[in-house]
Amino acid sequence: MEKLMYALWKPAAKQGDEFRDELLAHLVPELNALSCVQGLRLCVADSAVAEAAGRRMESHAPAPDAMVSIWVDDGGASAQWEPLLAAAAEQSTGYLVAEAEPLIAREAHPSKPGERQYGMCHVVFMSPPDTLSRDEWFRVWKDSHTQVAIDTQSTFGYRLNVVVRVLTEGALASHAIVEENF
Repeated sequence: MEKLMYALWKPAAKQGDEFRDELLAHLVPELNALSCVQGLRLCVADSAVAEAAGRRMESHAPAPDAMVSIWVDDGGASAQWEPLLAAAAEQSTGYLVAEAEPLIAREAHPSKPGERQYGMCHVVFMSPPDTLSRDEWFRVWKDSHTQVAIDTQSTFGYRLNVVVRVLTEGALASHAIVEENF
């Protein structure tokens, strides 16, 4: 099983709610219909999280409007789903990631497949600063910072996604993608 993460940008003329509704009506059923897709998660910047927009930090502007996580049998079969993603968004970029989930969101706030998860999911693209080697940065992030973040924030879900490989051209430079549920 492989986890793939795709950042999506909506057409400029679309609002977040319209983009979300189109993804839910078309992209999600199309992806779920593929026999190679074993799981799916969709995060969209819509009106339900608009109050938090002022707290959004963007190191790569413009920030993606949605993130689709897909669990597949074989990431090499991307010709089955990448055209669907490309048709659903103005731009899409993908990553193969290795996932760890030290704080499981569904335990604190259960939701059924197809239901919106409680709260919001903050998606962060991360890379080491110039002052740290990649290995040292990973050590600090995984062995120290992750627990500090869990202990000091009102986080009820925390997923660490180490970027194994960039799947598409034009992808944001990133060594990791964090998903934090608040």
